[in-house]
Amino acid sequence: MRRDRLLRWLLLALLVPFLVLIAVTLRRPAPRGEPPQALPPEARTRAEQIEVVHVEGQRASLNLVAERVEAAADGSLRLEGVQRLELAREAGPPLRVRAAEGGVTGAPGQHRLELRGGVELVDEARELLLTMDGVVVEEAAMQARSVGEVRFASGPYRGRARGVLYPLDAQPIVLEAPEIDDGHGGLVRAEVAQLAEGARAVRLEGHVRLERAGSWIEAERVELVRDETGRLREAVLEGRVQGAGRKPPTELEAQRLELAWDAQGQFLSARCLGKARVRQGKRRLAAERIEATRLRAGWSLEAAGGVDAAFDGVGEATGLEAEALAATFDLSGELRSGSATGQVRLRGRGLEGEAAQVRLEGSRAVLEADGALRARVAQGPFRVAAERITLERDGTWMTAERRVEATRLAWDAGGDWFADAGPVHFVAQRLEGEPRAGRVVFEGAVRAWQEERTLAAQRVSLDDPDTHLAADGQVRTRLPRSGGPVLGEQDFLEVQAAALDYDGRRAVAVYQGQVRLRVAEGWMEASYLELERGAEGAVRELRAADHVRFEFRAPAEDGLPVPVEGTGDRLRYDPATGWVELYGERVPAQVQRQGPAGERTEARVIRYQLQTGALDVAAGARVRTGSSPP
Repeated sequence: MRRDRLLRWLLLALLVPFLVLIAVTLRRPAPRGEPPQALPPEARTRAEQIEVVHVEGQRASLNLVAERVEAAADGSLRLEGVQRLELAREAGPPLRVRAAEGGVTGAPGQHRLELRGGVELVDEARELLLTMDGVVVEEAAMQARSVGEVRFASGPYRGRARGVLYPLDAQPIVLEAPEIDDGHGGLVRAEVAQLAEGARAVRLEGHVRLERAGSWIEAERVELVRDETGRLREAVLEGRVQGAGRKPPTELEAQRLELAWDAQGQFLSARCLGKARVRQGKRRLAAERIEATRLRAGWSLEAAGGVDAAFDGVGEATGLEAEALAATFDLSGELRSGSATGQVRLRGRGLEGEAAQVRLEGSRAVLEADGALRARVAQGPFRVAAERITLERDGTWMTAERRVEATRLAWDAGGDWFADAGPVHFVAQRLEGEPRAGRVVFEGAVRAWQEERTLAAQRVSLDDPDTHLAADGQVRTRLPRSGGPVLGEQDFLEVQAAALDYDGRRAVAVYQGQVRLRVAEGWMEASYLELERGAEGAVRELRAADHVRFEFRAPAEDGLPVPVEGTGDRLRYDPATGWVELYGERVPAQVQRQGPAGERTEARVIRYQLQTGALDVAAGARVRTGSSPP
């Protein structure tokens, strides 16, 4: 992703160099000293091609050369063909003015100059030329103002204004309705422009608009500051700031925008304040404050206050909400690191999440909890909560750690270890896998339950598309015997083992390693047990093998339960009928009743009824009475 493109609108700030041409500065003459010299006698009535000089102290307050000068009795002058009029300034060379005609009235220090007809004003220090219909300078009021429209030029820049008003002291110069063309397709408009500090500080007000190459930005007020070399260093835009860039298409909104450049003219930073919003295609960032700062080898981006972002995606995520966001990018725009804090929410294609903090680390997003606010992600059929959840940027992998809680919604593939309807809940210390695809692994004190059906182990892996489940490490399961209503413990069976492997296509669960089955009537042990599932998750059949041993309690004639023990090579149990079939293939199967009248039965196949205690020798019978060993 090239998130630096979000800031391409900052290039609009390059329009402001037009300010170098607004350098009209009139300064108050030097303090009064000796009385001014009188005009030459020949100039008191009329003279041609004459230079007139008024001096105050050591400096000239009026210095002009005209083709014709007429002097009146009151000391006023009428001028024709003004070739040069120099207005002294406190700093820098004087301003030079040319005009077709004009007049001078008033005493030195109170001069009023009116020039008309193709007036040209030249500021040599700034290489600036202004032309206007006329200009009036009043020393007493300490100001000068133009008459009619003003046009100006400086290098490639061209512009015009409805009028110019500037003081002769240090007060700001004011341009009315300026419009400037930078010679490269850039255009600036405003209702008022004020220039202070020798035109180094500029303030534009009233529907300010800057345009260039199809891009534009608008504000109610714009303040700009240049350094001594004329380079733009600061720009502040306020009041309904909005803009749009063309390449790439970008939109900007804020109440205030602050920009800064270094002494070499390289862009340094931008701050958008007050309901700030930047949009570029599907990418969007909104906050009360957005700040971008140039680093030595990239960019940093910070946003705070109601952050709402849409981006190219972290995993399946395409949007983010938070109180604060910070990120760094390299010069090519690739994300290096980042973090979001304060009730962070992720949203996107097939994913929703929340956390106290989200850290972006290379190709991963890490969601972290803080106190009561846990990290949570909903992806595909899974809802996961943990102290830390890590998402890969390509959306194919998730890792959850510490106090993991997960819920898998109903899965309709059929043949699932759990029932096909209803959510399944998990707790564990760790989760890893692809929740969106239904393939995950739980580790560390895993517990799972769905209504009355439970599973516990140290490790449980699910593959929902293949309807496969595997568990190992102190495996313990609790299942209803049948698909009917569950009323009490007599309706369940529990199986413990070292490992469990369930094949949903065959609907067969295989338990191995120290298998122990518990039912209401007793228990059974073996090294191997197959559990075949039937309709609605009911247990259709159990098949045990390898060192089978059981102990059940059946009612005797007096109604009291009597223990019955058995051993064999294999065992088959049908929960629907309650019959247990015990097989002796290497050595005969044995069943022994306890008690004074107990007997032991040996045969190749022995059938035992759990509910009634009935015993049936199916094949190879050999019966021994009494409780003594053979």
